Amino acid sequence: MGFYKKYSICLACIIAVFFISSYILGCVLASGGIGGESEPKKTEDKRETKEAEAVVYEYVPEAKHVFDDEDAVYYDIAVSHEDQEYVFGVCRQYAVMPELVFALMDVGCDYVDGQISCDGDFGIMQINSINHQWLKEELKIEDILDFRQNVLCGVYMLSDYCEKYSDVSMIAMCYRYGEYAALSMRAEGIYETEYTIAVENAIKSLVSY
Repeated sequence: MGFYKKYSICLACIIAVFFISSYILGCVLASGGIGGESEPKKTEDKRETKEAEAVVYEYVPEAKHVFDDEDAVYYDIAVSHEDQEYVFGVCRQYAVMPELVFALMDVGCDYVDGQISCDGDFGIMQINSINHQWLKEELKIEDILDFRQNVLCGVYMLSDYCEKYSDVSMIAMCYRYGEYAALSMRAEGIYETEYTIAVENAIKSLVSY
C-alpha cells in the first residue's frame, strides 16, 4: 500500500505541474507572445503612419495660388491667360466659382484694370475703400490696384459670402451693397437688382462657352 500511495502522490504532482504550466503558457500567448507586441499597439502604429502621410498634402503657404491644370479652358475675355490662371488658382484655394469672379469683373468695370470709381471702388474687382484697411492687414496687401492683389481681395471676400449663401443673386448683392444692406433688401422682398441680373447673365454667357 505504501508504494501505491507514493505513486498516487507523484502522479497528482505531475498533473498539477502540467495544468499550471499550461495556464502560464496560455497567458503568455494571449499577451502577444514572448517579446511580441499586442494588437492594439500595431493598430496605433498604422494610424500614426497614415497621419504622417497626410501631412504631405496639407496647404503650403509658399505654394498658394499655383494653378497647374494642363487641361485648363481659357475664356475669350479681356484678361490674359496668365492672369486667368491666377484667378483659377485663387478660386480653387478659396472655393469660389471663377465664372462668378470674371462676371463681377465684366459687370463692375468691363474688365478694365486699375480703375477707381467715383464711389471709391478700386481695381478690377472694384474693392470699396471701406474694406482696404482690414484687407491689407488680413492678406498683407501692399497695392490694392495691382491686378493679382486686387483679385485676391475680391475672392477672399466672396469666399465668406459663398460659404453663407447658396444663390448667386444673394452673393452678388452682398458683394455690391454689403451684407447688411443685402439682408435688409431681402427682408423687404427685394431678391434681385439690375446689378445681380447682369452678373447672373454674365455667368451664363461664360458657362455656355
